[in-house]
Amino acid sequence: MTRVVKNPIVRREEIISIAEKLFIQQGYEQTSVSDIVKQAKIAQGTFYYYFQSKDQVLEAITDRFVNDIHALLRKTNRNTGMNAIEKTINLFQNFSMYGKNREKLIQYLHQEKNVHLHFKLEKKILPKILPMFQRIIEQGIHEGLFNTKHPGEAAKVILTSTQSIFEGQQYVTGDSKPKRKTIEAIFDITERILGAKPGAFLSGVKQLGGI
Repeated sequence: MTRVVKNPIVRREEIISIAEKLFIQQGYEQTSVSDIVKQAKIAQGTFYYYFQSKDQVLEAITDRFVNDIHALLRKTNRNTGMNAIEKTINLFQNFSMYGKNREKLIQYLHQEKNVHLHFKLEKKILPKILPMFQRIIEQGIHEGLFNTKHPGEAAKVILTSTQSIFEGQQYVTGDSKPKRKTIEAIFDITERILGAKPGAFLSGVKQLGGI
């Protein structure tokens, strides 16, 4: 059989995708390097050529998560047809979309023993998202939808508090009552921080099809 030689970048991304799929299906701890190698149809040595350990693959997955969210938010920011409230809702929708079908992986990252991985993810994602979210808030101030003198600080408080509220939650998706209550709480807090009209975000969520 002829050996298939792939571009190193393509091969690396393929391993990451397969590992993420297995982590989601089986759980991180239940997935071994051998499982990844078998699914990818590569030699064990090939895996270790790209990654030193399973933890390093998980870091690569979180890097991809950060880059994908950044790309989605950048696209939202460039949309001149959306006001600041719609863009803020879209930001939360993007996070919710990435939570779908990733419950096991997200729960693993949120475990107390993995605080170092969670901290790494925060350090990577906040610097990329904060500037764009700040621009959305500044747009809202210009549009008269928000009333805050500190858009940068407001952006940081909203993102970090939202992450804290969802920390340890046992659900990620689904039209559950606890989830609706949490979303209502997040948008109520966001409205107060930004000085938005009460109910503006929940009304926008309904118009945009929910989260």
